[in-house]
Amino acid sequence: MERRAASGRRRESHAHPLVVLTAFINYLVYGLVRTRTAIQRAMNNEPTVGALIANRHTIKHDMDDWS
Repeated sequence: MERRAASGRRRESHAHPLVVLTAFINYLVYGLVRTRTAIQRAMNNEPTVGALIANRHTIKHDMDDWS
């Protein structure tokens, strides 16, 4: 995004380096958590998240089993 300085010249605004670093660290941590979860699901012979999402409308729940 461009901003105008007091002198009327254009200057670019940049995110603070710590904000950029924090965002990058969050990106890496989230990726590691997803990878660890995927490995755990594979080792437990569970369906992948993609398979669960693809089949989410095919699961039927029987709500009449209260007796």
